Amino acid sequence: FIKCSGALSVLAKIGFFGFSPSALAVISQWQESWFASNDLSETFKKMGVVSPSSNNNIILNTPDTAENGSYVGVSVRSEIVNTLAIAILVDKNPSVLAGYFEFENSVIPEIATKIKMAETSNVYALVKSENKFFMNKKNINVMVGGCGN
Repeated sequence: FIKCSGALSVLAKIGFFGFSPSALAVISQWQESWFASNDLSETFKKMGVVSPSSNNNIILNTPDTAENGSYVGVSVRSEIVNTLAIAILVDKNPSVLAGYFEFENSVIPEIATKIKMAETSNVYALVKSENKFFMNKKNINVMVGGCGN
């Protein structure tokens, strides 16, 4: 056991598994700034999003009314060719970016998750495809707030 764990440790240190601690630190820094914004246009700017086009090929499934903002189900499916990433943004949240998901070409670009919502707001599904951005949005009425409660 000791020999095997020592060998795995050495392989990890020399980068055999395709990542290094410093690379992970860089990734968390750029994503952290995306989640730190409380303004939609500022979040878009930090993410490098310029003029996203409205697109109905992004299927955004949410409830019309959420009885509790602490637990709102959201699913997004992209029918846009070469989808590289999907982001979920909530306009009136303390942190606008609620989730960010990247995809390989062999994966169907579809996600389902639960988000928190502070109040009634627009929820945006943002899709990146070949350095272009597309979005769809839906307004969700929140009965009881979730963020900060």
